[in-house]
Amino acid sequence: MTDTLAEELGSRVHTGCRVTAISQTADSATLRTHALTVVADRVVVAVPPPVVASIDMDPALPPTRIALQHNTYMGSVYKAIAVYPRPFWHARSGAEFMMLGHPGAAVYDTTAPEGPGHLCLLVAGPEARELDELTTEQRQGALLGALAAHLGPEVTAPSDWHEKSWHLDEFVGGGYLALPHIGTTEGFLPMPSDPVGRLHWAGTETAREHAGYLEGAIESGHRVAGEVLSTL
Repeated sequence: MTDTLAEELGSRVHTGCRVTAISQTADSATLRTHALTVVADRVVVAVPPPVVASIDMDPALPPTRIALQHNTYMGSVYKAIAVYPRPFWHARSGAEFMMLGHPGAAVYDTTAPEGPGHLCLLVAGPEARELDELTTEQRQGALLGALAAHLGPEVTAPSDWHEKSWHLDEFVGGGYLALPHIGTTEGFLPMPSDPVGRLHWAGTETAREHAGYLEGAIESGHRVAGEVLSTL
């Protein structure tokens, strides 16, 4: 979906240009990256509050926004996709599990109607970070080995394996959304999205429904687009 949107926008989409600073005046807003500078009427910030803290703001954001950035953090999530020539488990049972061992994991059958077999495995929190200390082979063995008793030995030998620790991604910081630090009053959902000057706030954390999911991100996009259009 993002690739299709990017194709429609053409050369207006710039990748690999991390925003390092945003400044505002009475007439415009300026975004600075290592590669280019962009001057705009309005700016939509769609990254989570903890990530916004890495962007220099001039003038500084209001105290309430700064508190939101400092008192929230990104969750820890490890995600793996095991690929098989066929979804062999369809012949015997489903493949929706909550594994309560160590590591605990949620398992989903994400096989496309006509595609090869796909199993999605999700590990969260401290156990996701523990997996960072293992090799790819060790992670695969620990997760798929626990499924063998339910789906048979075939599950331990996927034809392909894709994995990502979202908390190790420097541009994302974690997943799947920002969370409040214990004892703070910021970070409850939906998170604030009131404009600050020429800055407008989007992102799944600001959604009233399905925060943390793609649906929440889309909801926030519709909302913020209406906000910006009403100002132009």
